[in-house]
Amino acid sequence: MKNRLAALQQRHFGLVDKLAELDKKYYAGGREPTDAELAHLKELRAKQSATFDEMSEEEARVESERASIGTMTIPNADGTFSRAIEPTRGTGRRTFAELFGRPEASGFKSFGEFAQILHNGLNDSRFQAATMKEGIGADGGFLVPEEQVARMLDASLENEIVRPRARIEPMTSNARTVAGFDRSTNTSAIGGFAGQWLAEGGTMTAQKGLLRSISLRAKKLAILAEASNELVSDGQNFETLLFEQLTGALGWFMDSAFLTGDGVSGPLGVLNDPAIVSVPKEATQAAATIRFENVSKMFARLHPASVKNAVWVANPSTLPQLLGLASTFYDLAGTTVTGVAPVQVLSEDSDGIKILTRPVLLTEKVPTLGTTGDLMLVDFSQYVIGLRREITLDKSGHAGFATDTTNYRGIVRVDGQGAWSKPFTPKNGSTLSWCVKLDTRS
Repeated sequence: MKNRLAALQQRHFGLVDKLAELDKKYYAGGREPTDAELAHLKELRAKQSATFDEMSEEEARVESERASIGTMTIPNADGTFSRAIEPTRGTGRRTFAELFGRPEASGFKSFGEFAQILHNGLNDSRFQAATMKEGIGADGGFLVPEEQVARMLDASLENEIVRPRARIEPMTSNARTVAGFDRSTNTSAIGGFAGQWLAEGGTMTAQKGLLRSISLRAKKLAILAEASNELVSDGQNFETLLFEQLTGALGWFMDSAFLTGDGVSGPLGVLNDPAIVSVPKEATQAAATIRFENVSKMFARLHPASVKNAVWVANPSTLPQLLGLASTFYDLAGTTVTGVAPVQVLSEDSDGIKILTRPVLLTEKVPTLGTTGDLMLVDFSQYVIGLRREITLDKSGHAGFATDTTNYRGIVRVDGQGAWSKPFTPKNGSTLSWCVKLDTRS
């Protein structure tokens, strides 16, 4: 169950934090821990390792159960609902362990010890020079211990929109090609395959499917964290501080790029995807408004197979307009009516607000009210992310010489883009897509 997984994750990270706390306490002032203290550390490490294994198994079970969901609910033209379309999902591989396997042990007792030795410039055999690894090259620095990378990436998931819902492809080199079929049209064939009606004894014609290559190239995201030398030297909560800065910046900038990136310096974001469908404003629509016609037409341009996974992504500045949709009732033609509403545009439950049954996610990472993309309807299972397992960390005291501070530079390599080359052309009707945006209203 989901509650069991959350409990295991809480227990695991609680043990990690407890171990880090005891490491600082037992090794304080350069003293050696007593036999009893060493035994206590050994016992906690065994519990942490067992909990990690149990957590990984539960995560795999939950993802397997989620992937086994069959049909999904989609709206019919008359406003009724039916069970019909198989959902198109991402791979469901999200955590570090699911992507790359269990993290390798580094020998460092904690991230704080790793950062402390790096700060002091000590030569330590446990360091892995990033310059010896493929794809890092002149960036330099040292590879952050994998168990800390795993914790950093997994913790960042909690505050991200795209990565928890996307298809993740682990990258073992700087480039990866993901194969797929071109499903951009159903006008005469499906992925290049057309059904053939045959008479008795008739001969079939061999067909080649339309293959499409999705090319991912790892792009460098650099994160800079600053800490005072007193804080580093004293070691008081230094690990927590550095983790918070790196994790927060890492998740925020990756998520922002996956949503609005230009595809040149970083990933190609949803807003600039070649398959995105843009819904124009109404002829009489006032500037900086959102109307029932906007959301209903956006929903109509979403591919039916994407309905189950789709979420609305909106800037917080749109919220007054979105909440206004709840105060008025509409018929299926968009005309205001009184009494019982045939269509409930906006609803609310324990998971938050929803528009036409799909969740609303508010984020500052998309444009503000009235600008293209302030409201999008997206099935992120159709977004592909390539992620390298390494994060490198280097330090410099030059920039902070006058203020007695040290800068820590973290580098992660990642790429992302949509799986479709263009909008989908159905056998009948307007083009559809996994991502739909509302055009400018100014």
